[in-house]
Amino acid sequence: YIPIVIDEKKHNNYIPLEIENQIMESSFLVQDLTYKNEGAIYEAGLADGKGKPVIRCIRKKEFDDPQTIPHFDYRQKSMIIWTTYDELAQRLEEQIKETIGKP
Repeated sequence: YIPIVIDEKKHNNYIPLEIENQIMESSFLVQDLTYKNEGAIYEAGLADGKGKPVIRCIRKKEFDDPQTIPHFDYRQKSMIIWTTYDELAQRLEEQIKETIGKP
């Protein structure tokens, strides 16, 4: 799989349209909930609605903080709760292999 970060992708589209285009073309979406990003919630909902798997990740510090923990309804979804970037990389790779498979 080749990750796409929209800020790094060359395109001439309106950014939300390009994000939607990339979600439609993707096999799955990795959502980072570490920073309260309302756009990431929308994008995951779009992917869910189109039947695309969403792998959710959040740093443990933010998950444990009442000010930054995701909303109760959202916490019902499976998440990778991580403490170090190495742990995140390892667990994300395992999650992709076990739930998405090989490209």
